[in-house]
Amino acid sequence: MGGDACCPKVARLDCEQVGALRPLSASEGDRFAELLQKRRAAILQTIEKEEKRLAGRPLQGQRFADAQGVVRIEFRDRTRAYLVSPGGGTVEANWEQDGQRVVLRHPTVNTVLERQGATLVGAGTTLWPVPED
Repeated sequence: MGGDACCPKVARLDCEQVGALRPLSASEGDRFAELLQKRRAAILQTIEKEEKRLAGRPLQGQRFADAQGVVRIEFRDRTRAYLVSPGGGTVEANWEQDGQRVVLRHPTVNTVLERQGATLVGAGTTLWPVPED
């Protein structure tokens, strides 16, 4: 997954925004646009590097959450995970990974997620790694 997909705000650093700054001269505006594009490329490169690092880590010990922090999963050990649902309840589940497929088995239903880079995708949501404290 590239930086454009994970960080749409970074992807929107474009000429429209540069034009809104109203540079003093055309050459100054061109230079600013060039510097902005270089900075954007550096940011995206850093994001992609971190994504690759996170994608290479085992799930055990990691925490994931949706963008709002409502749905959360904590992979406690090699077989147990805690799921916090939108209603706020916490459920313990067994989990297993087969390649990129992650199956959470809990009392009421099984949930299948796919590991896509650093994220887990499935059940109508994308879960992002939660930074370590």
